[in-house]
Amino acid sequence: MKSRLDWLAALAVAGIWIWYVVQRLFAIPMTIDEVATCINHVPRLAVEIITYSKDPVPNNHVLNTLLIKIFAGMFDMNTFTARLPALLGGIAYLFASWKLARLFSGDSLVRLFTIVLLLGNPFVTEFFSLARGYGLSVGLLLLAVYFAWQYQLDGAEKNAKRGMWAAGLSVIASFTALNFFPVYFVVLLWLVKEKTADWRAFWPKVRPLSILFAVFILLSYMPISRMQSNDEFRFWGNSSFWRETLIPFTSASARKAIYLGENGVQALAGILAVVSLLGILIGGFLFFRRKMRIGQDTFVFGSLLLGGTLLLNVLQHYLLNVPFLNARTALLFHPLFALMLAGAAAQIARHWGRRVVYYVAPLMFFTVFNFARAANLNESFEWYFDKHTYKILNYLKTVHEQEGRKEPIILDCNSSLQNSLEFHTHTAANNYGQWVRMVPWHGGQDPAMNTEFYFTSEGREIDFLRERGYEDVLPSGTGGMVLMRKKRQ
Repeated sequence: MKSRLDWLAALAVAGIWIWYVVQRLFAIPMTIDEVATCINHVPRLAVEIITYSKDPVPNNHVLNTLLIKIFAGMFDMNTFTARLPALLGGIAYLFASWKLARLFSGDSLVRLFTIVLLLGNPFVTEFFSLARGYGLSVGLLLLAVYFAWQYQLDGAEKNAKRGMWAAGLSVIASFTALNFFPVYFVVLLWLVKEKTADWRAFWPKVRPLSILFAVFILLSYMPISRMQSNDEFRFWGNSSFWRETLIPFTSASARKAIYLGENGVQALAGILAVVSLLGILIGGFLFFRRKMRIGQDTFVFGSLLLGGTLLLNVLQHYLLNVPFLNARTALLFHPLFALMLAGAAAQIARHWGRRVVYYVAPLMFFTVFNFARAANLNESFEWYFDKHTYKILNYLKTVHEQEGRKEPIILDCNSSLQNSLEFHTHTAANNYGQWVRMVPWHGGQDPAMNTEFYFTSEGREIDFLRERGYEDVLPSGTGGMVLMRKKRQ
């Protein structure tokens, strides 16, 4: 009975999670970076997208951009087609989570724990509803991990090849996956060696994997070198992994929640750091004690992937002066951390049976509590300032209809808010263009005061316009954002 309840609970978690992802895909307005991809990169030739020959900026997540180009060509550009690649990444992530949960353990409670842990980060989940490459990348990354472990269990070479394809495409979806790709390649080769009797049989098996590895590294070289020559990495920090990566990622994952007092985020980040370090050290110890064999030990497998990825990320900073990852580029660490914990649960259940509940219950409770607290259907944590796009456009639509206007209302705004408004007034799917038309983008210039309406969150602009005959007509209630209208004479 318990097994059946655990299975039904896992199915419910998966169903609620995919519903949440799809709902957010349609409910959240397109954000500034998403629109930048659709406007600046999608119209280009495929070769220009792949090589970064036109505009070498990190906003172009190659595989994501190419897929948007394909879907927009098939169905026109709209919110759904722009975000469909991210949704596909979410489906891949959900599929891999479910399969890994089943492969890691026969214990139904451990399976439920694995699914909850993998799906339970609200910040990671966010990117399966946004037209950025991060969600697609982490979905492919977890799919690669699934194929690797499936290969470890059945020895089918097709699974090793599928894993390399998934891991390589993860890199093309977001180059931050290069922190994981070499580590994955080494671990996969290690698994192949464990299943191969001698070196003569080993080389034919790893040759296609090595070719795939080289191809994806070469495909990454030109875009990265062009970004470096354009100094595009200057926006990332160099102080420390703790300050640049772990603290921001923990804060985003907990929605800045203060669970443990005023220094809650730092305390939670410290706990994650200690647990990660202990897990990696114990996993490494077990690996060497077993004569450097991974075998069927899910905990060792997970700890090697996490430990290797963290080590590569830190080493490349100190050896190659590569900046540390920020919150959204560090998404790949979550599934690796979750798999290490899930692997530990599988080993505990194997040796001590249902007493594993004392390990998994508190972690599941906190994960579900944190996700429920952070859940929302109307805004992105990373680009929260674009949440009011629909509210502003619907208000102006109402004004247009109530005043019986024949021409669209002309709207000006602060430049940081224009991308989202521009997208939703220019795509036929939303059709707001019949009621509202945006002025051309004008950078950081002062308001020209040549339109009836102006939308901004800048206090300086608000004061400037109030002094010159504008009044507030729609305070947003968040971040000081205000829609202003020129007073009628």
